[in-house]
Amino acid sequence: MNGIGNSLGRSLELKDIVLTSAPSGNEWIWWAAGALAAVLVIVQLFRAAPFSRAHRELSKIRKSSNFPADMNFWLKKYAMIFFGRDSCAGLQGAAWLEFLDMKGGTDFSDSRKIWDEMLYGGRIMTDLEKRELYRECRRWLRRIRRRKLWYI
Repeated sequence: MNGIGNSLGRSLELKDIVLTSAPSGNEWIWWAAGALAAVLVIVQLFRAAPFSRAHRELSKIRKSSNFPADMNFWLKKYAMIFFGRDSCAGLQGAAWLEFLDMKGGTDFSDSRKIWDEMLYGGRIMTDLEKRELYRECRRWLRRIRRRKLWYI
């Protein structure tokens, strides 16, 4: 046992760890780059918050009993948030649907007659129409988000 302990002690000669110094003068660049990246991430998170909220509300409306009116209210609410009250608050009917198409690159105007019948005529939507309208609203939100978030 003594022989093994002595050979083990000689093979484990420990040396001090010596740290080399970092290159001087350029450390502030890395700190500044890290801080800038952190600020950009935080800004993007704050800019994305209304879109997350809009998506959650849209999912709740899908199960609504008053689907057409709730969907129209949702579109009006988020159009005013994203584009300002002055640009869309007074729009109705064909002008409103054209505004949505222009801003979101969607096809709401193609179903103008159905919109009018649902909102003002008391027509009940079929499940297919509900799915198509929901899909179109999601597409509108996705395109608005892409334009608003990634362009400064």
